[in-house]
Amino acid sequence: MHVAALVHFTVQGFWSLVKTQAQGLLAGGAAVGLTAGSLSKFLLLLGAGLGAVLVGVTIWAVLAYRRFRFRLGVARFDLFRGVVNRERLSLDLERVQTVNLDQPLFFRPFGLFSVSLETAGSSGREVRLPGVSRAFADRLRNRVRAAGGGGDVSRAAVGAAGAAGAAGAAAPIADTGPDAEATADRDATTLLWRARPGHLVRHGLVGGGGWWLLPGLGVAMGWAGERGVRLVLDAADDNAGFRRLLEWLVDQGVWLAGTIAVVASLAAVLVLVVVASVAAALVTLHGYRLVRLGDGFQRRCGLIESRERLVRDAKVQFVRLRQGPLARIMGLRVAEIVQAGGATAHFGSSGAGPLLIPALPAAELTAILCRLDPALAELGERWGRTPRVRSDPVYVLHMTLLWGAIPAAVGGGVAWVAGASLWALLSLAWPVVVAGAAALVRARAGLVVTGEHGAVDSGLIGRRRTLFALHKVQSVVIKQSLLQRRRKLADLVVHLAGRTLTVPFVPLDAAEDAAAWMLYRAETDPRPWL
Repeated sequence: MHVAALVHFTVQGFWSLVKTQAQGLLAGGAAVGLTAGSLSKFLLLLGAGLGAVLVGVTIWAVLAYRRFRFRLGVARFDLFRGVVNRERLSLDLERVQTVNLDQPLFFRPFGLFSVSLETAGSSGREVRLPGVSRAFADRLRNRVRAAGGGGDVSRAAVGAAGAAGAAGAAAPIADTGPDAEATADRDATTLLWRARPGHLVRHGLVGGGGWWLLPGLGVAMGWAGERGVRLVLDAADDNAGFRRLLEWLVDQGVWLAGTIAVVASLAAVLVLVVVASVAAALVTLHGYRLVRLGDGFQRRCGLIESRERLVRDAKVQFVRLRQGPLARIMGLRVAEIVQAGGATAHFGSSGAGPLLIPALPAAELTAILCRLDPALAELGERWGRTPRVRSDPVYVLHMTLLWGAIPAAVGGGVAWVAGASLWALLSLAWPVVVAGAAALVRARAGLVVTGEHGAVDSGLIGRRRTLFALHKVQSVVIKQSLLQRRRKLADLVVHLAGRTLTVPFVPLDAAEDAAAWMLYRAETDPRPWL
């Protein structure tokens, strides 16, 4: 590996220390602050502690770099790593789901990348090779594709090229055939879509990437509200015109003033969320390119950290379409191509990470998904126009009683006994809210099963459709409560690799027919699910 990989191990060391010892570090800092006695002594002790941490992490990074080795065979990858506890990881290349290429900011001056390999069922990146060249990454990716049987590189070529193997990032993976591999990739490459800044702004508006700010904005608004009242009172004392405006608002009534304050606060929150969502889209999806590469999709994007990911067709488990209210008005859809297992493309994160296709019109998105599966793309294109198995209206009554009426009765009774009559009256509105939400869920829920494909619809404010091939189904479960037995209804639960789909309160006969057909196709289809 290049010596620049030391930066990766240093960052990894700090990140691991923060994740595992955050409470200890905070407790130590508090203890130093309480016992220091003076600010200068506190800063001196704090600087000494941070210096000790820096030296320790640097020593750990150097040892981790020196003991990090890997060996690539014809069909297996061996990784040796560890500072105190030595670890050896053996990975079958055929089991690899995705090959991700990341280029952090500190690797860009050297033209280096981090390559990560993910397998089904992994909670995070099992193999990550920092500080490797682009040529090395491309050859490793071709080797993985060939081992899975779906790549453009023949097994014979890979076997001949990998006979010598490789030990360490400095050793070549193959001495023969790189030009042929590059030519095969170049001939099989088709640019499907390239995002312009306007596309990313559009995706930020409808993608909802800034809603994670809401809790923080709520806290900030609570603090700002208190400060705002003080500022308003101070301004009224200093400015006669502003004081007359306040007196007019008071004359109009407290409700008008309160309404204006609430509307202004909600508008401010909405603007901040939209701005944050658009900014996140511009940064994370900067330079977005979606390419059809051989038997899969390759995505490349990122401003601060350039990320590249390859998803092979045979490894795809399902495709999820999302459409929020604004996206529906604009006629746009967001798609996510999901594989079993895997990890997100961000450093230190875990969990399955889909390949995102930003907001596009239905026709353009269908043309892209046709490269994966034309029948699956058509099922997604006919979203809202296909006959489907729908949830029974009893679902709304069930949810209203279970999550609306009973909690409202208990909460309202407690509030009434405590003397909070206003909260007791407000609790009467809770069943209405739950009934409305349940009605929206029922209106969007449904199941569509065709000859070889299926789709499950869901959603509350927006709507989602999950598309899957029936041979990808792992199991199907039919569940019934006492109420459902009497009404001959059931919950149909479809288990895919990495996701569970539920269609509530469907007719029992329809659930049994759909389950029987899905299991039949899963058992008789000769194609592997993975």
